[in-house]
Amino acid sequence: MHIDVSPRAVSWMREELNVRPGDWVRIYVRYGGSPQFQPGFSLGLAVEPPADVGSCTEQDGIRFYIRHSDLWYFDGHDLTIEYNDKEEGPEFVVGTRAAH
Repeated sequence: MHIDVSPRAVSWMREELNVRPGDWVRIYVRYGGSPQFQPGFSLGLAVEPPADVGSCTEQDGIRFYIRHSDLWYFDGHDLTIEYNDKEEGPEFVVGTRAAH
């Protein structure tokens, strides 16, 4: 699976989560919340050191990763994190990319 993070989403994380180059941001599956892809589950963000990395990408010196144990949620699909103007925060879009 591939992870894309938009520049606006990175900018939001710099301001709201105080992430800096060299930091790791974990994208994790949580029970409940507002379902985005798998019913009954949603995604969250946490600034924490890497462990059990299943997929990873880097944007502006910040590494974004998903633990191997959370890859089931994506069912072989890719993840894009965008900035949602209406919600004023990140939006998780699970789907396939046009080109790899």
